[in-house]
Formats: sequence, C-alpha cells, structure tokens
Amino acid sequence: MKASVDAKTFSVALDKAGAILKRAMVPVLETVSLRFGDGKCVMTATGLGSWVSVEIPAQGDSFGCAFLRNKEAAKACRFFEGELSVEIVDSEDGRHKQRRILLSCGSRTAEFEGLPPDEDLLALPADEVKASFLVNAAALLKRVDRVKYAAMKRADPSRPDLACVQFEKNVVLALDGQRAAYDIDPSLTFPRSFLIAADALTHLKLFGDSTVQAHVGVRFTRFFGESISLCCGNEGLEAFRLDQAIPKDFREEIYIRPKEFLRELDYLKSLLRSKEKPFIRFHSGELSLEAVSRQGQTSIPIEGKSTIEFGFDLNYMTEALKRFEGEAHVKLKVASQSSPLILEAEGRNDHALVLPVRLRLDRAAA
Repeated sequence: MKASVDAKTFSVALDKAGAILKRAMVPVLETVSLRFGDGKCVMTATGLGSWVSVEIPAQGDSFGCAFLRNKEAAKACRFFEGELSVEIVDSEDGRHKQRRILLSCGSRTAEFEGLPPDEDLLALPADEVKASFLVNAAALLKRVDRVKYAAMKRADPSRPDLACVQFEKNVVLALDGQRAAYDIDPSLTFPRSFLIAADALTHLKLFGDSTVQAHVGVRFTRFFGESISLCCGNEGLEAFRLDQAIPKDFREEIYIRPKEFLRELDYLKSLLRSKEKPFIRFHSGELSLEAVSRQGQTSIPIEGKSTIEFGFDLNYMTEALKRFEGEAHVKLKVASQSSPLILEAEGRNDHALVLPVRLRLDRAAA
C-alpha cells in the first residue's frame, strides 16, 4: 500500500500533530496516526484528554499507519523536498507481525518501524454540541497566556477546575485558590461556560492568526480551522463567579512602578530562609518581612493615598507584577485589610487578583 504527498507539507503537518504528544508508557500515545484515503492524509495525535488532527492533500491507496518512533521520523522528514512516497510493508516473523514504513523522496530513502493506528484511542470522541462561536485563535491564545500563570500547575483530583482556564460570559479566568488572573473583553461573549486544562490550550498556537470555529459540547470543546482541529476535554464544572470575589468598592487606589516594586521584593526574598513563609507587610509604600527569624525593610515610591495596612505572599505578588513589568505604572486597588488586592494597567483588559494574608498582631500594634 502506497501514497504520495508533498514532502514539506507532510513535514509541517507531522510537526504540528506531534506537538501534543507526551512521554507515555504506551507506545501509541507517543505516535501520530496517519490515515490515507479519499484524496487526503489525516494525521491525529492525542495528549490524553486532548486531540489534534491535521489534514493535507494526498494521492494513492487507502491505508493507515503510525511511526513507532515519531520524533525520529519527523526529524528525517524535515530534509525531504518535492514529492514524498509513503509505503507500508507488513510481514510476519513467526507469531509476530511487523510493519515497516518506507519513505522515498528523490535520492533519499528512509525506513522506520511502524504500528497500525489505534482507531479507538485516536478517534475524536462523539459529543453533543451545545453552543458555537467564531474567534481569532491568536487573540484567544493571548488572553489565555495572560491568565494561565494563576492556574494550579498540577491538577488536584478533587478540584480539577483550579488547573483550568475558565471561559464565562466575556471573561477568561484562571485561579488556584490563592490568586486569580482574569481578562475581560466586551467584544466577545462566550455563549456557554466551559473549563479547559491550561496546558491543552497552548495548542491554539497551531492555528496561527486565523479565525476558528469553536463548538462547545457537554464533554469537549473543539476548535476547527481550515485544515486543523483541536479537541479539548471539558472539566464539566461550573465556572467560578468572579463578580462574587471582587469587591464592589475600593477605599484606596494607588499607583506603583512594577519594576521598582519587583526589585524590592527580590531584595526581601534574599533575606528569607528557605522554609519561612514569604509574607510581606505593606503600609504606605513601606515593605517589611513578616518573618520570625529576622527583620528586613525597604520602600517603594507610590502615588495616591495609602493608609490601609495589608499583607501579601511575596511569590504571588511577584508573579502578578511580572505580567505588568513592561508598564510604567500599575494601579493597586485596596478595599480593606482582608479583601482581595487588584492589579491593573491602563489600556489593558487583564487584571491580577492576589489574596491578602493575615498580619501578625504584635507587629501591627508596634
């Protein structure tokens, strides 16, 4: 069985499909399925819970195969140019069946171990579409990139939503229980709430700057481009009600310079011992450690009235400020000593939320 494709198109498609692969104990989870027939080659790969499918033109027989070592095949294909011939040869060695994949392009040939495609594992799952919308993939990915730092890095089985990016009305949101990041864009309202693991959404980059059709189902959300589709699992949980977490009124709004703030936080971090809680007390631009073993103080210039004394986790504030590092000024909004702190910058739709920490009473009284 044999088919032919354009070598460069095949190589680019193989790289795109292979981008979703992860290291796994099961060989089929590290391969890209190739299905030839009906004038096309459809490449499909899964990252367990998400799937990528890429379609390119092809001529020849109808058959399916997969490279046992996909990375090796993809590396070789980058050297091919012109018409590429893909041929499979099956043989038996005693009770063992073997599949070889032969690639030929001009004077270059290569032979790789192959596998039959696992149709059940790699088939895109059926789902009922509940809502659809059009969106620019690059614009959506930009919004995701602005907030995903606030998602939990490893999913907690009891709270998988904390490792997700959430889409609700006109908000893209991520939170891990201690901080949140959200982006509000009135120009796009999601017709249905859905939650997707943050790492799965990185594959939106495969669509480039193109407009994609999104289908939100009960179990999955699918993004369709001209020749690429991305299917991501929904966590099936309700989106967090952001409006319930953000204070309705703020007593103080001060402006800080993020680079200067970050520099002083780095200084205070250098004073902390490894197991100490990285808690910082803030009062009218004065910063001090809440550590037991030692004291450390510094200050930053601020603009605006600041009388509320509050505490925060140094690491969470640092991550939030880094999102605004290129801005000259950032607004820090404070409602009370115990209310969430909000960071935002003029001309941007994204915001950071950092929960305060409890201050030590003996220091507060002093």
